Amino acid sequence: MFIVRKLYDYAFFGQRCTSFTVCFLSQTGVLNETTESEAIRAFFYPRALHFSMLEYAAENQLNVRTKIGVACRT
Repeated sequence: MFIVRKLYDYAFFGQRCTSFTVCFLSQTGVLNETTESEAIRAFFYPRALHFSMLEYAAENQLNVRTKIGVACRT
């Protein structure tokens, strides 16, 4: 399987790194198959992908490591 590499001007066209990651993960079978426009609408910000990946980890009994962030970013 070959994954087509595309260049996106995400700030202008709406394809951000999160929605591109969703397209990639859907092509590899980790997430449900998603079109680019669906990914842009559903995963424009990272929060939705974060919760989807936590749900995937729980379903597949994967370990999730977390660490406390620095106080200056709060």
